[in-house]
Amino acid sequence: MSAERAWRRAYRHASPSRCCPRCDRYAARPQRQQHLRLRGEPEPDRGRFLVHARGVIADFAGQKKRFLLFFTALACVATATLFFVRQGDALAGMVIFIIAEIGYRGGQVFYNALLPEVADREETGRISGNGWAIGLVGGIVCLLLVLVLVTVVEGATSVRLSLVITALYFALFAAPPLHLAPRERPASADGPQ
Repeated sequence: MSAERAWRRAYRHASPSRCCPRCDRYAARPQRQQHLRLRGEPEPDRGRFLVHARGVIADFAGQKKRFLLFFTALACVATATLFFVRQGDALAGMVIFIIAEIGYRGGQVFYNALLPEVADREETGRISGNGWAIGLVGGIVCLLLVLVLVTVVEGATSVRLSLVITALYFALFAAPPLHLAPRERPASADGPQ
């Protein structure tokens, strides 16, 4: 894929699309922004450029796994760090939570970008769906483990400890895709060979 085609794909979502969730109007970005300002609603697509830019950079550098490792580690460390937030530390809790969310959402970009490396075009939907299903089941299992801890052990320490357990659980089950995904090669500026 050429660099021009990659950037064109990244900007495809800036073309006419729904103005807002409650509107059937379609408009290009400037008109959509004006429409949302008139309705007093935030634009739902803010930050999309940064997501696509990171994806393009990772594709051409051949570093998707490295970016995925970084953002996953960021999410895990920030989630575990929430253990140290106590009552009255709302600002610190919000900042650490935002960092964890950036790590999680940033990791999703590169997790999704690895899909073409592990599946043929015909299989991507099935494999992606299975991955999300397994992840949701894993999240429910973690929730049940933490629920038992919080209901059996009383006090704020059990709630704080649940964040560490969640971070360790996430790190444990994020490791296989990092280890098992095939080695990636940087994309050629001239397109696929």
